Amino acid sequence: MLEQFVAPFGRVITTPHVLTEVSNLLMKGHGLNSFAAGFKAHIMEAQEIYDQSDRIVEERCFPSFGLTDTAISKLGRKNFLVLTDDFRLYAMLLNRGVDAINFNHVRMNLS
Repeated sequence: MLEQFVAPFGRVITTPHVLTEVSNLLMKGHGLNSFAAGFKAHIMEAQEIYDQSDRIVEERCFPSFGLTDTAISKLGRKNFLVLTDDFRLYAMLLNRGVDAINFNHVRMNLS
């Protein structure tokens, strides 16, 4: 469902923080081996944008949202559409004027 939704956008932007969290979640679930090929393909196709952590932690939302979500927020302000299933992050992005889509809303509409 996610691949179907993002396909028309042409490219996916990510951060090293997001990729690390996905990798860690995969390790907790079925193990990375089960998903390694697909995850590798995603990494190879995505455009990775990096902001140094020492700059990210200076953002005002860092204490409440942590490194990954703050990096996403900072990236979103560079005119990228953000896709998330995290309602807190989604609401914060909208409040900051960042274009965002809550994937839970997409799931409900595609089901």
